[in-house]
Order: sequence, then C-alpha cells, then structure tokens
Amino acid sequence: LDVYLDIGAHQIQAFPLLGCMVGWWVSLYKLEAKSYDSYAIYTNKTPACAFRGYGNPQISWMVETMMDELAEKIDMDPVEFRLKNIIGQGDLFWGQGPSVKSLIKSCGTEEILARGAELSGWYNRPKAEDQTGRYRRGIGMGRGFHTSSAGAPVPSKVVDFSGAIIKLNEDGTVDYITALMDHGGGTEDAHAKIIAETLCIPLENVNIIRADTSTTVYDVCTHASRGIYSGGGAALKVAKQLKTQISEFAGRMLDAEASALSFRCDDEKKQGVIYAEGIENREVTFKELAYNARHKNWGTPAVVDSYRQPSCPPHFTGYFIEVEVDTWTGKVRLVKVIAGADVGTVINPKLAAGQVHGGFAQGWGLTVMEDMDYNHETGDLTNKGMLTDCKVPYTCDMPDLDDFVVFFADTYEPTGPYGAKGLGEGALNPVAGAIANAIQNALGIRFYKLPLTKERILEAIMEKEG
Repeated sequence: LDVYLDIGAHQIQAFPLLGCMVGWWVSLYKLEAKSYDSYAIYTNKTPACAFRGYGNPQISWMVETMMDELAEKIDMDPVEFRLKNIIGQGDLFWGQGPSVKSLIKSCGTEEILARGAELSGWYNRPKAEDQTGRYRRGIGMGRGFHTSSAGAPVPSKVVDFSGAIIKLNEDGTVDYITALMDHGGGTEDAHAKIIAETLCIPLENVNIIRADTSTTVYDVCTHASRGIYSGGGAALKVAKQLKTQISEFAGRMLDAEASALSFRCDDEKKQGVIYAEGIENREVTFKELAYNARHKNWGTPAVVDSYRQPSCPPHFTGYFIEVEVDTWTGKVRLVKVIAGADVGTVINPKLAAGQVHGGFAQGWGLTVMEDMDYNHETGDLTNKGMLTDCKVPYTCDMPDLDDFVVFFADTYEPTGPYGAKGLGEGALNPVAGAIANAIQNALGIRFYKLPLTKERILEAIMEKEG
C-alpha cells in the first residue's frame, strides 16, 4: 500500500498520522503479506491537521470498497467474505500504528454483521442489472473500528494517561474534577454515571468541575475515542479509592470493620448510605459522615490520582445502507440505515446512539458533498463559502428516525470501566465505503474518488449508459 498525504504548507501531524494509517490498514482484515510506504507531500495549501478518525475513514473507504470488489471477483457474498477474514478476539491490534499494540479481548463484529444483514434485507437486495427506469435502489455495507485510547500493555513513546480529583462535600455530594473536555459526546455524563454507580449515590449528587488547567491534574486530551475508556477509567479509579476512605470513616462511626460495610442509594433521602449488613439502624449517610469527618478533625475524604490505561481496545461498527439514485440528476437519497456498534457496556444508550447518528451524518457529508477545491496555481481556496460552496448535510438529508436503526452488540471489555470502551470515531470510519458500495449495487458502477457528487455520479451514468 502506498499512501500520499497532502500536508499543506508545513508539517503539523503528518508523520504520526501516516504511522496510524498503517495500523488501521493491518487491523481491519488478516493479511498474509503486506508492504506499506507513505509519503508526506508539501503543497501550497492550508496545513492539514487532526480530524475525527485520524486517517481511518480514508483507509476504511479504500479497504471496504476493495473488499466488495474482491468478493465479486470470487463470486462470494461480501458479508461472508468479510467474516472469513476479520481480525477479532485474540488477534493483535495496532491501536496507534506500530508503537501501540494490544490483543483484542472483546469483539462484536460477527453479531453486528449478522444482525445488520437480517435487519437490512441484505440477502434479498436488488441487482443493478435487474433495474431500469429513473430511480434505482441499492444496499451496501461497510464495517470498521477505531482504537479506544493509545494505551498499551507495553510501554511506548505515545503519551496517554488520564487524571482525576474527587472529594466528598458536607451535603453528601461529591465533586469530580477532570481535565478531560467533553466534545458533546456525553463523556462527562458517562463519568458521572461511573462514579454514581461505584459510590451508590444519586447521579445528581455528582458535581462535575471541568477542564480548568489551573485546578486539574494532567490529562492528555480528548482524542483517540478515549473519553470513556481512559477518562472513565480514571473516574472509576478515584471513585474506588474514595469509597475506601469513606468505608474507613464509616467504620469509626458504626464501630465496625470497614470491610464489613456495604453501600446503597437511599432514594428518599437522596443520599448514599453506608450500613452494617444484618444490623438494624446501624447506618450513616454520606452527609452525616462528611459532617463528622469535619467536626472530629478526620479531614476531608478526597483523592487525586492518575490512570494509565492497560490496553487500547478497538470498538467495532458496521453500516448497512439502502440508497435510491436518481439517474437523471445523479442525486443520492438515503432510504434506510442499519447501524451496529460494539462498545462494550453501553453506559448511556441514548447518547451512544446519538454518536452513531452524528458519525453517520458527518460521513454522509464527506462522502457525497463536502470538498475543498483549490486553485492549483495560487493555492487559494476557491469554494470559500462553507455552507454555500463546500456544503454540509442538514437534518433533511437524513432518513426519518424510524428508518435509522441503531443496535449494540452484546459484549464486555474486561479492561474498561464497567466493561465499556469508546465509540466516537468508529461511528464515522466505515460510512463512505458503505455508501459507495450501496451506489455500486444500485448502478453497477464502482467509484474510486470522493466525494461522490451528483455531477460525478451523473457523468459515470452517462458514460456507462450513453
């Protein structure tokens, strides 16, 4: 595989990106023989930087359309062909290029492909040669993955760890202080749920103090789909340590061994409660404990710590997409989307489904409309109007909610907080390949360049059909 990267006028992240792209390539399917050469090319353009997927959408687009072509050449169903060649549980995964590797301990790809095929009517999909008339339909699929952080079981040069602070307040609430920024995917909500579950307190009793470098401990950043896996791992670590401190203080108040105490959430009191199992009326609320800790000079229950994640587990995704192509205009309309994701334990199902919707919408824009057009003589951007020239998808471009089905594979990631792993970038990566394969199924035309604009599609139809 030869990769040429247009990095613009000066280098920002070219070489880490090219290193990651080889990891994405070798981690999709089993390759007996492989060779990879990459080149960063300076051009008179705006410098390129990191973007959601970090080279994975481009690799996935190339590989997933190629897999359909190969399946066609050997007369095998594309889903079955993928299942014969997937990298899955027990296999080696390159999480951030050659320097970050780990073994896959959870993989829901088989479930995603099986359920996606069933829900989409995959085995009854139309054939291009059987369709005539102006409007033609096709169903295509694509699968993908992304790393959840850049952690690894062996040391590497990639810096990736999270930090957190947590303390108990006198009103029985806890303050959680994190440097990790929520991009809108629900990272903070997930952290709060992890803490509430660990301490057995109401979710509303977790106060989040966010991303102020003057008060937080170091955290790398919100990237590499690491918000829940790495940041959530830090939240779980400090919550467990705080629980140990609270148990010790409660043991003094209840005249019991800390190890003999249990925790529960009292919905009436809206408090966490520590109690001695089997002994009536021998309990104390978080609020009472915090008050005693202060007035008896025990100090404030509080923890500050850092967390280096032990792995970089991939989260897996798959799309089965039905489209309708207008052969008079080249316009592609979405009919139905079936989206499956393996994220381990789903901590917030609604926000996780929202990530899939958002990732798909972004992928739709990148695939069929968004383009950066430069004057090759001057390097000037010619389509400068982001909404009028470059174009981005609107809600009206998406199918009805009833026609956008999201499901989650039943998996558990043993190295993640409560079995969870990431999702943010995997929601985008396979979209382009799935759309291109659907258009090919409708028209019998294979495309090798993005975006698949109306003009490009219409030109290909006219060339094929005259």
